Amino acid sequence: MDIVTKENLRVQSIKSIKVYVSQMIFDLASGNEEPRTGLEGKFSIHYALTTALLRGETGLRAFTDEKVNDPKMREFMKKISLRVDKKLSKLKTIVELETNSGDVYSRIVNVEEVPELKEKKIRAKDKYVDVCGPVLGEEKTKDLMELILSLEKLDNMKRFTEKIQI
Repeated sequence: MDIVTKENLRVQSIKSIKVYVSQMIFDLASGNEEPRTGLEGKFSIHYALTTALLRGETGLRAFTDEKVNDPKMREFMKKISLRVDKKLSKLKTIVELETNSGDVYSRIVNVEEVPELKEKKIRAKDKYVDVCGPVLGEEKTKDLMELILSLEKLDNMKRFTEKIQI
């Protein structure tokens, strides 16, 4: 996503993506080049990368059986290859993207790096909405999030416990 955004590329212009990973990551995700279920999609670098690029989705809603089996997704996954680079640390990845015109872009992704607090807060909010939204509904999810973010201002927990009842 970083390459596509920073280089102002169109997803349709991508010819191939090579993902270089540690042996550990390869062992966890290489067997799922063609996932058939949402659960298999969660352990597939091919699918996770495809859904991020084609749909901009990376949360729980992206990992359904229907979405994993979408023909457009399945076709794009064929452009992705996963390779082991023994020099990489366990959670470092190198992504190499080639366009149809032959341009090649590369980025190092290091999951070991801890994001800034502002980024952590954004991710936590997004995850909360992704997990709770389908169960609680959009309005109740938003109300609860605002309440959670202001817990330190509450005199007691009564209002909070009343809100969280489903």
